[in-house]
Amino acid sequence: MSTKLLLRLFAAAAILGASPGRALADAGEFVLLDGKPLVAKDTKVQDLAIYPDLEQAGESRLNMTLTITNGTITAPAFNWLRISIPGMPMLTEKNFGGKSYLSVDVTGKLGRGPNQILISGAGPAGATLNWKLTTGKLAAESIEPATIEAGTGQPVTINGENFCTDPSVDVVTFNGKAGTTVSATPTQLKVVPPYDLEGGDADVVVTVVNQQVGPLALKVKNVPVLTSTSLISAPPGQPVTITGRNFSPNLSENHVFIGGVEAPVLSGDTENLNVVVPQIPSPLWHVPVYVKIGDGAKSNELFLRVQSRVY
Repeated sequence: MSTKLLLRLFAAAAILGASPGRALADAGEFVLLDGKPLVAKDTKVQDLAIYPDLEQAGESRLNMTLTITNGTITAPAFNWLRISIPGMPMLTEKNFGGKSYLSVDVTGKLGRGPNQILISGAGPAGATLNWKLTTGKLAAESIEPATIEAGTGQPVTINGENFCTDPSVDVVTFNGKAGTTVSATPTQLKVVPPYDLEGGDADVVVTVVNQQVGPLALKVKNVPVLTSTSLISAPPGQPVTITGRNFSPNLSENHVFIGGVEAPVLSGDTENLNVVVPQIPSPLWHVPVYVKIGDGAKSNELFLRVQSRVY
């Protein structure tokens, strides 16, 4: 069986197997748009057009390929074809050269919204061609590191295929919360997770226009967050309550530092820690207070005045 006939059979199988108005994607590609077959009414030169409407935000920034299938198993092919975007020739009869199936890179040549692609050709009455506009099939394969600490701004790297090089088009969510994509190549994204991501297991999903892949598994360690202290000034030996979130329920894992000196933890829970101001020189103003869980990352800092006057 000739190569030309095999191509015709392949094209026809795709057309007949697809739902009306929807071409089937080959392996490794995703169909963005397609349309009804274009058919020659007679043997005269046919001036035809297709109108790809890239209405989705970011769609026009993707790598895109226009594929033309000339003829089907049941319909003849055009004898010659010329294809252009207004003012920009793309394919001529020399490119086709009797081929039944031809693709051309149209990346950056189509804008958001309605577009026009002009097709001229001639052949027997009933000559038929089909078209589809495709991009690469999205894939997300791995995430590094596999464990992060919440709320620290630590970025992750997602490895895969066919990401958009415009970071604003690559939407990455962590348990449904959007992160910030700071850089993008076709095979790698660098993303800052949301600062309010909670500890535990997180599902990471990547969406590029109408394609969505994942989830990738990410483990998130809680980092303590401080919101207030019960006093703004206190002498050494004075009890103070520190309020926040993500403290360990195991009190011995909570390490509170005031002025760089660890303070004894008397009691508390995951949102409050009752501590004693340690012995440090006084008076001191703007003394930093922070918490660490075990040997993990430290919390944000609050500030306390260490002096004899309490208020």
